Amino acid sequence: MSDIKCVVTTVSTMLSDDFCAEQFKSLIEAQWLEVDHRRKTGSLNVDFSKYLKMEELNVHFIVVAYRGTEIVGYNSMFVSPSPHTGELTAMTDTIYIKPTYRKEGLGSIMIDMAEQEARSRGCEH
Repeated sequence: MSDIKCVVTTVSTMLSDDFCAEQFKSLIEAQWLEVDHRRKTGSLNVDFSKYLKMEELNVHFIVVAYRGTEIVGYNSMFVSPSPHTGELTAMTDTIYIKPTYRKEGLGSIMIDMAEQEARSRGCEH
């Protein structure tokens, strides 16, 4: 686990490099395929322009886990005011870790890092 590094980043950063973009999109598809057999909702059609717009509004970020240059997981997060309290709140959009890296604590590390980033953006919850 010590050879895995987690970073807070953006979709725009992930898409700016062809090698990263290919891996990132592959993980998104793997996550979709893993859960879609339960929902049967149709085909995956990610509109990255919406994520880029949310980044411009400073309401989206991701935590990405790397082992060397291999992307092994990601945690997509949204930040917005709660409609109930008005307080800034962070919510998980998606978290995915490649199966071979699960059950080693990586998910907890990624969630902790996302919580730290959310707090740095003013989130209380």
